[in-house]
Amino acid sequence: MDTGIGAHLPRREDQRLLTGAGSYADDVSLPGQLYASAVRSIHAHARIRGLNLDAAGKAPGVLHVFTGAEYAADGLKGIPHGAVSVKPEDHRVPCFGKADGSEAFAAPNIPIVKDKVHHVGEVVAFVVADTLAHAKDAAELVEVDY
Repeated sequence: MDTGIGAHLPRREDQRLLTGAGSYADDVSLPGQLYASAVRSIHAHARIRGLNLDAAGKAPGVLHVFTGAEYAADGLKGIPHGAVSVKPEDHRVPCFGKADGSEAFAAPNIPIVKDKVHHVGEVVAFVVADTLAHAKDAAELVEVDY
């Protein structure tokens, strides 16, 4: 029985991507489009004591700086994730379960944390601006007190 494990799988996307014929999300430019830049944690594990968004919020082109507190106040929940079937029609069927047949726990992913970071790179604020350069520049102005 050939399981395919260890076998070379042909990649259909390489030719167009490597020759410049592919397109990426960054290639999209629509009228009125906004851009965002995430402010990410520099710590692997820390409590967030405060965020100073004043300078970032007043920076050129900035529409808003989103925080985890706003995310939670809006009643938004974490994004569930976990291994699911590779078949599109079974996209909600978990691949893994417990020995007793029950579903394995999959911790929700909170897009913008509110009070504690759990790993380096976790998003603590999200800057939305009229250009990517403005969003990135403003993100540099966010002060996080860990």
